[in-house]
Amino acid sequence: MKKTFFFVIIILFGIVFPHNSVFATNQKPYEIGIHYLYSALNNIDYDLIKIKEAGFSEIRFSFVWKVIEPLKESFDFTYYDKLVLKAEELGLKMVGILGMGTTDMLPDWLINGADDPNYINYLEHYADVVTKRYSNKINIWQIENELNHVDFYKWVGWRKGDWSANKIHEILSMLSSVVRKNTQGKIMINVIVDNPNWKDFLKSIKDIDYDIIGIDYYPNYLDDYFPNAGDPQKGLEVYSFIKEARNWNKEILVAETGYSTYNSIHTYENQADFIKNVLIGALLGGVKNIIIYQYKDYTKSNDIESNFGLIAFDGSLKPAWKIIKDLSEKYANLTINTYLENDPFNVSVSINGIQIQTPINVIMPKQNYIISFEDNMNKDKYIIKIEKIKINGNDYNNSTVTIFLENDTRIETQYSI
Repeated sequence: MKKTFFFVIIILFGIVFPHNSVFATNQKPYEIGIHYLYSALNNIDYDLIKIKEAGFSEIRFSFVWKVIEPLKESFDFTYYDKLVLKAEELGLKMVGILGMGTTDMLPDWLINGADDPNYINYLEHYADVVTKRYSNKINIWQIENELNHVDFYKWVGWRKGDWSANKIHEILSMLSSVVRKNTQGKIMINVIVDNPNWKDFLKSIKDIDYDIIGIDYYPNYLDDYFPNAGDPQKGLEVYSFIKEARNWNKEILVAETGYSTYNSIHTYENQADFIKNVLIGALLGGVKNIIIYQYKDYTKSNDIESNFGLIAFDGSLKPAWKIIKDLSEKYANLTINTYLENDPFNVSVSINGIQIQTPINVIMPKQNYIISFEDNMNKDKYIIKIEKIKINGNDYNNSTVTIFLENDTRIETQYSI
C-alpha cells in the first residue's frame, strides 16, 4: 500500500493514571491506534480531539522529509511541533515514521532521489535533526516503511532508483543508529506480510538493531477476483502471521492494517467487521497493539488507496469509526482450561475458527464468539472424549458453544478416557 502518511490505533496493558489535560489517559489491556496522514489542510486540534473522543489511544504518522526540509539545510517544524504538542496534551501516544523514501515524501531539491550519491548522508542529517528535536516524545520510531515490498512500489512508481538489498540494509542500519543515539524510544521495522518474502527479508536484516516487528496486513487489497473477495473474516488470519513472527523473538504489533471501501464488494459494513476480526486475531495471538489505516478519505474517488479512511471524504462517519469506542472500552476476560481425569490437559480449541492451545487466558472485546472443542481424540491407543463443559459453573452438552462475552467468563472442559 502506498502508506504515505498515517494514523494509528494501538492497545497496551496498563492502569488508569491521571494526565495533566482535560482528557485522562486510560491504559487498557489493549490499545487501538490510527494512522494520521499528513496534509497541509489538516485541522490538527479538531482531528486529534475527534480521534481521542472516538476511543483511539495512539496516532501514527510520518515525519515527511519534504515538509521538514523543503530547502536544503532549511528546516521547518511548524506542522510537527503543533501535532506533537497536541498529541501530548491529549495523552495520545505516538508512533513516528522516520525516513520514508517514497517519491511523494522526498524533498524537491533531492532531484535524483535515492540515486543521489549523497542520499544516505542527507537522510542521516534529516533523521538526526528530527530525532533530536522530538527525542523521547515519540513512543515508537518506525524506520522506513515496508521495505520488503519495494519491487511492487517501484513497479507502480511510488519508489524510484536504487533500492537494492545492500542499500536497504545500509539505510536501516544508519536510521537505527541515529534513533539509538538520540532517543530512548523503541525502534520498529515493519513488513507487509501479504508479500510472502517477509520472512526472508527479516532474515536478511537480522544484524540490525531494532526492538519491534511491525506487521502490516491487507488481505482484502485488490482481492476482487480471488476467492472470498471482500470477506472481512480474513482479518482473523493475522493470527497466523503473528505466530510465525514469534520466531524472531521480538516484540510484535500490528503496525498497519485496513480495509478500503472502494466498491460494492468492499462495503462500509465489511470494513467494520474486518476491524473487529483483525483485533480478535491479534489479541488471540498475544498482540496488544493494533494500528488502523487510516483516519479519513482525502479524495472523492473509487481508487482503492483513497478509501481506507474510517471517515468518508464528505465528513460522514463510517460504521467502523462508530464501533471503535466500544471495541476499546468494553472488554472482558476469557479463561479456558481443559482437564483429563481432573489433571490439566492441553488441547487445541477453535475460537471463531482460530486454533489455539489451552490453557487460554485473554482479555477480549465484548463480542460473540464461537468456541469449539474436539469431541474425540486418539492418544496412546486410547480414545479421549469430552465428559462435560462448564461455563461459569453451568453445564453445557455441546462441544461447540456460542457466547456473547458480556462479563468475565471461565470455561472448564473435562475429558475422560
